[in-house]
Amino acid sequence: MKAPAAVSGRVVRVKLLHSSETCLCVPLPSEAIDLEDGAAVIVPTRHGSEIGRVLGPVRDETELRGAELFEVIRQADAEDLDGYDATASSRTICCGPVDAVSRDSVWR
Repeated sequence: MKAPAAVSGRVVRVKLLHSSETCLCVPLPSEAIDLEDGAAVIVPTRHGSEIGRVLGPVRDETELRGAELFEVIRQADAEDLDGYDATASSRTICCGPVDAVSRDSVWR
């Protein structure tokens, strides 16, 4: 994590694919990373490294005051994205109605 005063370069907003949370990120000074809108990148989070998509540059400098800035670790490659797609398709989300029979059997 970098302090906003230490930023020398472009700050972008990145949307994490798994949680839909957004964070403000800067590229590592030594890396040539594509930070164009829609680019897939690997960023550090409180849960470890995650894949995110660049939403675009932060244009309003007031957003940087007191904000946590994270350094983009690297560009996400095809293997990273394939791995994410495989785990995403295996997740099950229960969103159907609970019928009276199954509800009563669970609550007894």
